[in-house]
Amino acid sequence: MSIREGFTNLSLRVKLFAGFLLVTCIAGIIGGFGILKLKTIDTSYARMHEYETKSVVTLGEIGMAYMHIRVNLRGMVVADTMTAVRDLATSIGKLYDTVDVGIAEVEKRAVSAEDRNMIGDLKNALTNYESYKEKILQLAVQNNRDEIGRIIQDEGLQNAAKAVDGAIKKMIEAKTAALGR
Repeated sequence: MSIREGFTNLSLRVKLFAGFLLVTCIAGIIGGFGILKLKTIDTSYARMHEYETKSVVTLGEIGMAYMHIRVNLRGMVVADTMTAVRDLATSIGKLYDTVDVGIAEVEKRAVSAEDRNMIGDLKNALTNYESYKEKILQLAVQNNRDEIGRIIQDEGLQNAAKAVDGAIKKMIEAKTAALGR
């Protein structure tokens, strides 16, 4: 007796049950495969959220703090009392702390050599900018507003500021592009 004859001789109830069992097995295999793929997607999403999305937010915070630093340094030109100078200097110090904490957070999430290189570029640009900041703070304590104004308009300071801006924008663009992948 062949398989075909054996199948033909089965009752309708057994044939339906066998067909149902076969469909159930196929659905189980497809479902199991789907669950495995969902776990992969979940892992990818968690990685993207941890390393890319949080970094973009942190870089935005760094950029805002840096802009406030620039505004406060310009405020030194018009600060008319030593109290105002001290308040601006205190604010600048707190903003630099925010920048430092933000860079440390982004550094922890850096996964590639390109990320680490961009962080190094940002740190170098900030170090260069910070030298101008220190000069301005010293001149503000000495009440030398004219020299502060000259430094603020200095091409070196403008280039340092553009370098910091460019480094932050480059990192945000890279992280945003990574989110699209």
